[in-house]
Amino acid sequence: MNIAHTSDLHIDSEHPERWDALKLVLEKAKGDEVDYLVIAGDLFDDVASANENIAKLRSYFSGLPFKTIVIPGNHDFLAFETERDLGENVVVLSKNNLIHSDPSNRISFFTVPYLDGATNEYFYEKLAYISKNVDPSWFNIFVFHGDLDEVLKKIKHRKEIAGAEEETAFSLSLKVLQKFPSVQLVLSGHYHTFGEPISIGDSSRLIVYSGAPVSITRNDLGTRYLLIYDVDPDTKKVVLNKYPLETFYFEKLEIYLTPTSGESIENYVLSKIESSLSTSPRKTLMLELKGYISSKEQGISESNLKEVVKRYCEEKWTGRVVFSENWFGVLDVGFLLDKPFSQSILEQIDGLNDNDISEEDKRTLKQWFLSALSQVYSPKGKI
Repeated sequence: MNIAHTSDLHIDSEHPERWDALKLVLEKAKGDEVDYLVIAGDLFDDVASANENIAKLRSYFSGLPFKTIVIPGNHDFLAFETERDLGENVVVLSKNNLIHSDPSNRISFFTVPYLDGATNEYFYEKLAYISKNVDPSWFNIFVFHGDLDEVLKKIKHRKEIAGAEEETAFSLSLKVLQKFPSVQLVLSGHYHTFGEPISIGDSSRLIVYSGAPVSITRNDLGTRYLLIYDVDPDTKKVVLNKYPLETFYFEKLEIYLTPTSGESIENYVLSKIESSLSTSPRKTLMLELKGYISSKEQGISESNLKEVVKRYCEEKWTGRVVFSENWFGVLDVGFLLDKPFSQSILEQIDGLNDNDISEEDKRTLKQWFLSALSQVYSPKGKI
């Protein structure tokens, strides 16, 4: 049987791209003839959004040939304090309905409802209670919304997949999950970007974060995916398939400039932007321009370059390029390049054997040299 998995749609009335993403998820799940779609929390952005959009959501879920499993998340859990009707084929797992059993396929879905400040001890107690009510010979899927302790300890990794979710929420650990061998698969939400499956003790038992099917914030970078699992309840084998979605997403583009480049700086920057945006109509760039130029040699000043780039993006790529407060980090170091010392060092870097060092590494060396030089230089001092 096939099970689709997503999370963190954060549905509200102000972001139509999130509704578009939900529609694509449902179409893909229908086209692949899945048996279940699991939405692992934060279907709504908040309680008000849930109350405002539940009726509209029913129309999206109506008539689908598969069941949809929904659990509350840290953004919308208060909206599920009472039983909510999302449609005939939608099962909401909450404190009043912890388990969905499918005897014909010998599979069950269950959850521990989101609770602010819950501890591993709380999880242990709830899982111990639920485990008594599921058949260990079945394929049992725990649907979870929150942090994983082992990911929290790898701060860099958490930032890569968590997106805007900077605060920890409802955390559990692999050690707790390992105590429950009846749990074969954990379908998780809360992190906004897909993370590679994590083993629960052995390779046959996994916890997986699907990521949001659309970028919710500027921190949610890269192509979005829908996960579909091919599950065999008898052998308890799982095959994970990751399908890219043509949904809205952010991507960071960092362009680094060097003052020794022989080509037109304007043409170089604009072509980089066009090349990136042309690959997908759903992409929005977060542009960062860094490095060094020589206005004397390259014929353009810092302020003129900044103006050219902004005007180009606003006129040709309206709304598809966003600028952070410090997006422009270009410095004119032409006055440094006139000095024999600077020319000597740069020539030596250019003369390094291509077999020993890549062009990328040469560029990095120039960056370090120019950065250090520009920081220590003083008109009254000497180089």
